[in-house]
Amino acid sequence: MDISSAIRDATKDDSCIYREKWVNDYSILPTNTESGMIVILHEENEILENWQPNAEDLIATDWKLR
Repeated sequence: MDISSAIRDATKDDSCIYREKWVNDYSILPTNTESGMIVILHEENEILENWQPNAEDLIATDWKLR
């Protein structure tokens, strides 16, 4: 699915999103807070704020919910 649809679905139940082409090491948690899009690094047990998608991410259709 596209990023807009993925974010819409994820915000309904506080799910994360990710791209199929990414390794399963991290997910993106969309929020409506000052933190913006939050990256969850699973292996490192770390959270990074304010992720910004690049152009490829914005036009990709391989977004999934986690």
